[in-house]
Amino acid sequence: MKRGFTLAELIIGMLISSILILTVGVISGTAVTSYEKLRKEAQAYDDLYYGVDLIERSVRRAESVSWGSNTLTLGMWDNTTNPPQPYSAIFQNNGNSLTYKRDSRSSDAPDIVMQGVSNLTFAPNPPTNTTLFNATLNGTKDNIVFTRSISVMRRN
Repeated sequence: MKRGFTLAELIIGMLISSILILTVGVISGTAVTSYEKLRKEAQAYDDLYYGVDLIERSVRRAESVSWGSNTLTLGMWDNTTNPPQPYSAIFQNNGNSLTYKRDSRSSDAPDIVMQGVSNLTFAPNPPTNTTLFNATLNGTKDNIVFTRSISVMRRN
């Protein structure tokens, strides 16, 4: 009695094994690609909601609000000093990012809140109102297109 495999059986076994390994590789590659895409999307939306939340909290605390093309300037009070000191908080679209600067007199560079912001608009709602504002951020980050609009009321 002969023992072992014939050449044809070995070739067929190798072909089936190769197909299985290739299938597992394709499925793994697709899973990794999907994971990376979802991770980038989650990071973009996390940054977006952080920026929007920072704007909302700042506008609510502001004593005064003024706006221009892609810029929002808030008059604030620093209650951590005695006596409290006034300062300006400035949100601005600098090319491709949303930036925040604590004081216009400071020589410090502004903090980048979010990359990829192509448009930042502020408008009172209605136009004669000075306490209710609409803010819209839109742009693209890591090939994720986003738009977020909010309405926020100043406390005074």
